[in-house]
Amino acid sequence: MPVKISVDRGEYKINSGAFTSTPGTIRNKDTLTVRVAAANSPGTEVAQTVKIAGLPDQVFRVITAGTASTAPPVSPTSPTQPRTFIRWSSYGKLTLPVDADGKNGADEIPSTALDTYSSIYFYGTSAGQKTAGGYVAANGETVFWAPVNGGGLTPSAKFVRSEMREQWANGNSVNWSMVGVHTQSGRLKVTQLPKPKVAGGRVGTVFAQLHSNNNSPPVKLAFISTGSGTYAYGTYNNTTEAGNGVASAVKIPVAIGQSLTYEITMNNGIVTSKINDQVIDTRDLRQQWAGQTFYFKAGNYVQNGTDTATGAAEVVYSSISSSHN
Repeated sequence: MPVKISVDRGEYKINSGAFTSTPGTIRNKDTLTVRVAAANSPGTEVAQTVKIAGLPDQVFRVITAGTASTAPPVSPTSPTQPRTFIRWSSYGKLTLPVDADGKNGADEIPSTALDTYSSIYFYGTSAGQKTAGGYVAANGETVFWAPVNGGGLTPSAKFVRSEMREQWANGNSVNWSMVGVHTQSGRLKVTQLPKPKVAGGRVGTVFAQLHSNNNSPPVKLAFISTGSGTYAYGTYNNTTEAGNGVASAVKIPVAIGQSLTYEITMNNGIVTSKINDQVIDTRDLRQQWAGQTFYFKAGNYVQNGTDTATGAAEVVYSSISSSHN
């Protein structure tokens, strides 16, 4: 189906058509070319925003060579302040919610490519940039976006994800043991959830995990919407067998688009989880999880498929920190 496309300045063309500035429509697999006139003054930026219905705004910039005599004005679609993104390449690798390479599984972006990688599923924001979920971003945030019908699945999953997997070194998936103190903390907003096919149906996403070296994560922190509201909470596997999860007794009310903080700490096998500085659960993994090794995850692991929901989930991270002592 064709979707609407427009630019705020300059022109665009679709496939081999003529350049135009008039809003139009574009289809899947069409080739889009954009152009905008550069500024006459040295060191001056001109930004062009491309808007395609259902996708995040894409901003293209042209900066005239030389040094500007005065700073150019700042606007929501043409930020000139330095952009300081989270350096995810030092965290690990990215799993995408699609199988674009045709290898029968979720595509992955290695850590060595993350400093230059950007797509509708994972990108750093400029101030005023509008995301697919309708959130007006701040400078330097990171968007994880995943449509329920993305089609790219990991071997053990039935839902899609745009999610980071912690690695100690580029391309190295060696995990850490429960000995010592291991902590991950972050600040984020869930800015979009899938739409349930049944009114009041349960939809949600996992925004952080403590994972093991098999398919049973000891801790998942999730943002869920039900007929009674939206909240963040934890789910826990008491054993290494998948499917034995239980929910935390404490659930923190959080609205769509509201900032939240979290922390997962494993201290010599004792795991404590916090949301908005409130302890939601403490678990002792020493007996059931002896001999296991672990890693953290962060991002947007959707908890719905096309059988229960439509649309997409969107998680916007503004900070993250991991430490191992």
